[in-house]
Amino acid sequence: MESYEVLRDKWRALLEQGKAGCSFDLERLAPGGFCLAYSDAGGSMACCSSVVVVGIFDDAKDFLGFLRFAELPRILDYASGDYRAVPNVADSYILGLADETRNKVDWLLGLIDRALRAPMILNSDLSTIFGKFNEALNDTNPSVQILAWGSLVDVLAADHLQEALEEGMLDEVDEDEQPCTELKALLDASEFDENNDEHLALARGFLEQSVTV
Repeated sequence: MESYEVLRDKWRALLEQGKAGCSFDLERLAPGGFCLAYSDAGGSMACCSSVVVVGIFDDAKDFLGFLRFAELPRILDYASGDYRAVPNVADSYILGLADETRNKVDWLLGLIDRALRAPMILNSDLSTIFGKFNEALNDTNPSVQILAWGSLVDVLAADHLQEALEEGMLDEVDEDEQPCTELKALLDASEFDENNDEHLALARGFLEQSVTV
């Protein structure tokens, strides 16, 4: 796993280059990656928008590096009303937040820093960060909520994607080609294998149709 400093420099550089969204390219979907599904809702009145995105990262530490040094700066910059072309570091926005949100975000940054500096990230640490992230970013604008993370199967099992999968089955019109039906059958039978190229292609095709990138 890469060090705190390496991940900081990597994601800060990608943010400055406007390439921090590179991990949301579904062509990156491959066996062994750390996947994420989350909702991003923001704006006001007629400018409101809400999307669900799926990202693929090298591992859990890489994803936490993205959160700490790219995504949280973006969210907090937008919530502050600054709208910088390149957001500042996340810590610089804390004092401008409302008291309750400030405390939650400050605590969240500390949890992520501790996990990034640890030799190994424990599942218990990830679970805590999952909950604290959703709690801290629930009332900001944009409101960003993690739906699921972990393996590809973990993400495909998220409620929102399961609903999309069932809707896709109803929409199928070609009886000879039913990717949603096939994918759901594999998942329901616990037979989905991300190392199987055909299974991976089914998942990629479904995600390309069902999420906004």
